[in-house]
Amino acid sequence: IDTDDEIVFNPATYINENLDGKTRRDGIEISVSAKPVDWLTLKGGYTYLDAEIKEGTFKGNNIPNVPTHKVDVYVLTSLGKGFTVTLNGAYVGERPFISDFANEYDNQESYIVLNSKIQYQWKSFTAFLDINNLTNNEYSEYGVIGGFPLERSFYPSPKINFLAGLSMEL
Repeated sequence: IDTDDEIVFNPATYINENLDGKTRRDGIEISVSAKPVDWLTLKGGYTYLDAEIKEGTFKGNNIPNVPTHKVDVYVLTSLGKGFTVTLNGAYVGERPFISDFANEYDNQESYIVLNSKIQYQWKSFTAFLDINNLTNNEYSEYGVIGGFPLERSFYPSPKINFLAGLSMEL
């Protein structure tokens, strides 16, 4: 994907601006899915993405917040009688901080996060419990260069957390 004049936030001026020139994202996505038995579904995906600023002031630098490597894994098992259990995981590789167009700072660290979902379905009702970040991993999905003077800032992602709910399909 080639983009002209990509809109970005400039932390020095606190306004959105256009990059001077083109950016390019070259990559490949591979996904696989299998159902080896009726009660088990396996899915996985890998993304390789080379995201580069091709012209202008920051020519040759990586586009901020775009990891080169990303992996997703998904396992769903049906326990019968309306119960399912899902486990999914994601690996997100290192990437430049948001607004680090000059690539002057060390990259944000890669991270792995594991989540699960327990679900019960009865007629048109579904009850569920999501357990996110099963390993209670400390990581930051989002990091920026900002403030005065400019410095690395992290928005920490939640540690282990739970979401429960009930839905009804009409």
